[in-house]
Amino acid sequence: MEHILVGMAEFYSKNLAREIKKGLTERIRQGFLVFRPPFGYRREVVEKQQGHKRIRTISRPVLDDAAGGVFQRIFELCDHGVGYKEITKILNNDGLRTAQGRRFASNHIY
Repeated sequence: MEHILVGMAEFYSKNLAREIKKGLTERIRQGFLVFRPPFGYRREVVEKQQGHKRIRTISRPVLDDAAGGVFQRIFELCDHGVGYKEITKILNNDGLRTAQGRRFASNHIY
C-alpha cells in the first residue's frame, strides 16, 4: 500500500510541474510577464483577479522612460569600446542604481 501511495505522490508532483511549466510558457507566449521585468522596463497591470485565496495579477512589460537616459549612456559607452566592468564602475560612481535601488553589476550590463 505504501508503494502505491509513493507512486501516486510522485505522479502528482511530476504532473503538477508539467502543468505549471505549460501555464508559464503560454503566459510568456501571450506577451505577459512571469517574473520581474528587466532593467529599463516597468510592469503595466493588465488585469487583477481576486480569488478566495490570493490576488492574481496579469501584467506586461512596458519601456520605462526614466531609464532611457541610462540606456543611452550604456550604449554610448559600448560604442566607444568600454567593457562591461568599466561601464558598471562608471554608472556606480555616478550614483545611478537599478530599479531595486542596488548598485549595478557587470551581468546587468551584459
